[in-house]
Amino acid sequence: MPQPSKRSRRPHDPVYRRIFTHARTIEDILRRFATGPWAAKLDFKTLELVPSRYVSRFLEQRESDVVWRVRYGSGVDDWFYVYVLMELQSTVQRFMALRLWVYVALLYQHLVRQKTLTPAGLLPPVLPIVLYNGEAPWTAPRTLQELIQPLEGFSRPAFEYVVLDMGHYPVEELRPVQDVASGVFLMEQAADFSGLREVFEEMQALIDDPELEEDVALLLGSVMGKLAKDEKTPRLTTFQEVYMLLERAERWPQKWRQEGLDEGLKRGRKQGLRLGKAEVLKTLASQRFGELSPQDAERFDRADVDTLDRWSQLLLDAAKLEDVFGDSPK
Repeated sequence: MPQPSKRSRRPHDPVYRRIFTHARTIEDILRRFATGPWAAKLDFKTLELVPSRYVSRFLEQRESDVVWRVRYGSGVDDWFYVYVLMELQSTVQRFMALRLWVYVALLYQHLVRQKTLTPAGLLPPVLPIVLYNGEAPWTAPRTLQELIQPLEGFSRPAFEYVVLDMGHYPVEELRPVQDVASGVFLMEQAADFSGLREVFEEMQALIDDPELEEDVALLLGSVMGKLAKDEKTPRLTTFQEVYMLLERAERWPQKWRQEGLDEGLKRGRKQGLRLGKAEVLKTLASQRFGELSPQDAERFDRADVDTLDRWSQLLLDAAKLEDVFGDSPK
């Protein structure tokens, strides 16, 4: 059984879990990204976060994952479960269907022990969702059947999960921002501060919960840190702080361009000085020792400024060109 990835996570990964512990975000996902005929029966006012501290001794506990339940019928025990697995900054996991199958089975074992069954004494429905933000698009099989060798007359278990590939979700399906989940996906895809600000301005009008505002501000600050190169970004907790930092951040690219131009000019001047010294030394050397061979001329052209300065001192008293080059590497 594959173990959960131990790769280091980006600073804003823990913030994702906080955002997906808000009922508003889960409702957005179920309404927009993982809908089905059953969605119309869900009573989103009953959304409830479920403790997920149930693991077998063979598996690591996944602190990042969240489990929700919501009523879908008129009975008090008509529960629909949503398992959100956070696969953040990781590679595509080919056997994710198997991993999720195990996690859902552990959830079912927990529900059986707690006697949390449907009125008919059956297991409740569970929707497994993978939240993914890796660099490569998600290509792993999304059903358990695809991972099992087919055999005539043998029924492979039916199990399927939903993938929310934040970094590659079609932008045209997310704009304009109408819910928090779409805004989070667009933040993940933002290539510059102007694009991030556009998403932020559309998102802030949708959020009136102070706790959700703080978590979204934290994530925005972390995404800005990813775009900020060597600039220092403070910890953000309010939209006002986000707005003020974005005002500054949108001027950073101009500063970086100017710094790059200054560095280029500096290097150009230094390169020009080196080439000028090389030409002068080649002229002096040819006057003293005769026409230079192509190999000797190239040695002057390739030498750095310090080496050229040293050769210029030796050239004054050298009896032959080899005395100028001395032990310098060819």
